[in-house]
Amino acid sequence: MPLFRSIVSKLIIIALIVLSFFIFYVYIGFNFTEHIRGDATRINIAGRQRMLTVSMALRIAVSLYGNVHQAEKEALTNGVERIMAEYEEALYGLRDGSKRLGLSPIPQKTQNYGEPATQLNTLIDTWQKSQKPTFLNITKMPPERAKEACGLCHSAVRDNLPKIEAFVKSMQDNYENELKEFDNFRVYTLGFFSILAVFIIIYVWKTMITPIWSFKKAATEIEKGNFNVRVNIKSKDEIGDLGNTFDKMAQNLNNLFDENIRNLQELTVLYEISKEASKSFDLETVLNRVMDAMLRFEPLGFEKMGAIFLCDKKKKTLKLTVERNFTEEHKRMCNTVLYGECLCGNVAETGELY
Repeated sequence: MPLFRSIVSKLIIIALIVLSFFIFYVYIGFNFTEHIRGDATRINIAGRQRMLTVSMALRIAVSLYGNVHQAEKEALTNGVERIMAEYEEALYGLRDGSKRLGLSPIPQKTQNYGEPATQLNTLIDTWQKSQKPTFLNITKMPPERAKEACGLCHSAVRDNLPKIEAFVKSMQDNYENELKEFDNFRVYTLGFFSILAVFIIIYVWKTMITPIWSFKKAATEIEKGNFNVRVNIKSKDEIGDLGNTFDKMAQNLNNLFDENIRNLQELTVLYEISKEASKSFDLETVLNRVMDAMLRFEPLGFEKMGAIFLCDKKKKTLKLTVERNFTEEHKRMCNTVLYGECLCGNVAETGELY
């Protein structure tokens, strides 16, 4: 049986469609959740860059102007270098990815990440060419050049903080835009599935539910004795095959019922004839009563018209003996009928009714 002609195959296909949509929806949701989790980590680390920049500037200021011993100054310098290393690791981790920081590389050529990627590259370029050399140079300056060092540090921090702020804001805007896009995608997806579900329901209703209701109604009619009912299901699946079988069964029952009715009518007529015949020994009277009895039953009495002939086998003729509702013309034409003439003569000659 072809694939789409089997009701089981249809149900399997519908189930596969629903399952495929469910798997697709779950996969997209999971994939987006992982993606958003990565964006949230990027935003968190990008925000920490502001704190690290300010922390570097504060430690440098304390080492330049604070009344600290040489050992404390060295500790502050080491702290600045550690923060610089952390800051640099975060910058490159944001761009190239970092397993330790749990970062994947930021997409460089996508529409959503175009602006953040450009800003990040600018921050890295500024760090390599300006900030990092400046901070390293400041940590090596003698105390008498503290004012010059402070100016350099202030310039490096002042110029970079707005860039970091812009980068963080761009990441946050991108995060919110992706959330909106995913919400729209979910709405469109659910809308599409709702439309698909409506078509599936209509399809199931027409091909499965409606035929079942037709079977129920037809079975109720047959139970009432109406054997002329038909389901008329034209589908090519198992329900269609069952419908054809049901219609054939109803037709067979109808034929059997009609045959039984005819047999019953014949028996009733024979009974009435025998009953009327037993009431008198006069042939004409008997035949008249028999004629009347026969015309009381369908289909013999449909037109309330009929006749009884007596057969003369030697002369091969039929003699009209009793009639009902014959016109004078009929009486004249049918008064004596030869074998083989008209319907009655053919019946008398052949013994068969056509």
